[in-house]
Parts: sequence; C-alpha cells; structure tokens
Amino acid sequence: MWRQFIGFSALALLLLSSIPHTQAQVPYDPICQQSRVWVWQPYELSQAEQGQLNRTLAAWQRHPLRPFVGCLQTQRYRSADLSCTRQGERFRQHCQLPLLPSQINDHHILFHRTTTAFSQNRHISLPLGADVSLLAHEIGHWLGFVDEYPLSAEIAERYCREEQGFPSYNLVWTAEQVMTEAELNELHQRLPWRHKIADFRVLGKLRSDGLWQLGSTPEHSIGLYATTTCAHAEGFTWRPVSRFTAMQYHDTNVWPALYLELAKHIQ
Repeated sequence: MWRQFIGFSALALLLLSSIPHTQAQVPYDPICQQSRVWVWQPYELSQAEQGQLNRTLAAWQRHPLRPFVGCLQTQRYRSADLSCTRQGERFRQHCQLPLLPSQINDHHILFHRTTTAFSQNRHISLPLGADVSLLAHEIGHWLGFVDEYPLSAEIAERYCREEQGFPSYNLVWTAEQVMTEAELNELHQRLPWRHKIADFRVLGKLRSDGLWQLGSTPEHSIGLYATTTCAHAEGFTWRPVSRFTAMQYHDTNVWPALYLELAKHIQ
C-alpha cells in the first residue's frame, strides 16, 4: 500500500498530516498488533472527568486481570462522530465507533456519557466516571466470566438453557437441584474447575432417598455454590466459591485465585 505515496512531495505529505482526524497516531508495537484493545475517550472532557479516567486506567495497570488482556491504547473521538441508539430491555446505549478497517477485529472500550455499563462481543461501554472495578467486571466478560447476579429476563432467556451449553468459566447451569449419583458425577466432569475437586461427592449432600441435593458445604473452599444468575429464567446456576466475587458485586473487586487460574487457561 505504501507504493501509492511514491512521488508525493514533502509539501503534500505535510498538508495531509495537518488535516484534523479523530484517529490517534499509535507507534508500532509487534505485541500490541496481535492483541490490541482500544480505549476510546472523548475530546470534550472536563478536568475532573479526565482526572477520573486517568486514575481508572492507571489503576488497571496494577489489576490482577491485566496480564490476560492485550495492550490498551488510547483513542480520542469527537462526540459528534459517535452514533448511539438505545436498545434492549434496559435501554442500553449501543454506539457505532468511527473505526478504521484495521481496527474492526480489535477489542474496544468506550468511555462516554452514559449511565450504564455493559459488554457485548468485542465492545465494552462504560460511563465516564467508571472506576477500575467496573472496568474489570466488564473485561471479565471478555475472559469468559458471567454475571453472578440475576441476568435480565431478555438475556437470561438466551443463556439459561441446557441446549445452549452455558458459555461460562465461573458458572455451570443445571435443570434441577437434585440429581442421582451418576448425574452428579457427570456434572463434575463438565465443571470448568473440575481439576480442583478430587471427589465429586463434595458437590452435594446425600439425601435419605439416595438422591443428591446440589450444593457444597462451607468447609470446602472450592465446590458448588448457588448463584441467582438465572433467577428470571429456567434452571439453576452454580459457581465454585462461596464468597462474593467481582462478578457478583463489581465494587468488591474480589477475584479469587481460581478465577485467575481459569482466565490463564482461557488464553
């Protein structure tokens, strides 16, 4: 592609470089070229807004999830170039970014004037005032983690189904809360964290009728613990730890060692 510039005078190149453009000039980095994340922020920021955004991005450099995400590269945009529409049950703002063809397959984090945060495919939408714990929660979705609080009915209907194969590393879905021993063993085999459980029987409690009631007891640091993820749909969801995590309450910023281990295997 560079051949087309042969014959341009130095003056012509200077004039081209002076044309206003929304795309930031980013130096070539071979590592970032393989795994690149664009952080979009508007030109029109107050001093307080810019300060908060800078603090969030600085804190991300020390976050335990950082090693699992590609290089963050800042990109500026003009608000007038952003095209947004409200969609879905929660009227989230879905925005079209002014992407270059080379950026289409990259991941993008958009900070803009919105009140809700969400992640969808390769895009994350965040309020300007988002802190690092909210940023990390949304990036957690990129890594394969699902919310441990109730999904909206619209989303739950799509994911809380056995035939869909619940796409998650921190949760597993079951149709019932009671199983036979053979079914419990099968459940153990499909747990993303099965390598941490030596005996599948810690996943439940044996009842007098010979069936197993799902759910581990608190003395097991890793097991099977109920979440409310599918409260608005069919079935039940279970996570490996009993404590609150950042996928349930983002402001706890708690990422259990097991979650980090699972994230490492995702890479």
